[in-house]
Amino acid sequence: MSHAPNPTTPDVDIDIHATLRFMQEQMRQQQLLLQQQQARIQQLEASSGEQDGKVVCKPRATTLKLYDELLEVYPAIGESKFFDSELPKNHEVFDWNDYHYTEGMDYKPPPVLQHSKVSLTDAAKRHERDLATIQGYLAHTTRFYDTFAHEVIKNGESDSAHGKHTLSFLNTVRISASHDASRISRMRENLYLDELGIKHGNDKEESLFTLGITGCQEGSR
Repeated sequence: MSHAPNPTTPDVDIDIHATLRFMQEQMRQQQLLLQQQQARIQQLEASSGEQDGKVVCKPRATTLKLYDELLEVYPAIGESKFFDSELPKNHEVFDWNDYHYTEGMDYKPPPVLQHSKVSLTDAAKRHERDLATIQGYLAHTTRFYDTFAHEVIKNGESDSAHGKHTLSFLNTVRISASHDASRISRMRENLYLDELGIKHGNDKEESLFTLGITGCQEGSR
């Protein structure tokens, strides 16, 4: 059984001003992408609602109840301690070699702002290293999605309704993983910006997905 390598954060000495400009441009592009995605989601929600010209009813968030058949074929869904779980003893441990790497995908988190004049405290260094490790794990989980998507296409199922739905779902999950990894990059950058005393606006970001609407809203008259 092989495991994904733990990502590390290399020591890189780069021009601090050029790096700041690069970071600002990255942040600007990410915010623009998030705004476009949010606008698209809102457009889809609006188009799926019932309208009479004055009141718009949008889809409500739903809750999936656990039932025996679901738990039998998908036992992981029954794990209530998502944030403090252990690998089930009866689980067949997977081999990372069974899941493809994807061409052009970088599985090792890149370094963020680093400079010889910026010295993080030991606690901040550990925090930054732990965040990079989590990013590496997120990156390697995409190998599950990518391999599954390839298998769907290879088996000639991509044109079926079920295949299209599966691929669309995998695409959504991958976007979500990338978004989470990007948010962690901002957290890592903030550790250095805080040390430099530079004000940043990375703490509050727009959600990639809406959490659901619990009722009807009055439309503008």
